Amino acid sequence: MIKAFFMDFYGTVVHEDGEVINQITQEIYDTGNAKNKSEIGLYWMT
Repeated sequence: MIKAFFMDFYGTVVHEDGEVINQITQEIYDTGNAKNKSEIGLYWMT
């Protein structure tokens, strides 16, 4: 049972980084034009 969930300022459901971010980064890397995964992280954080 979910007791609570968090949303950020823009209404996005907030989730701890970790596994979800790794999965999304891998999918972007596999299907995009990034040279490496750290390049994806640089865009993500800006």
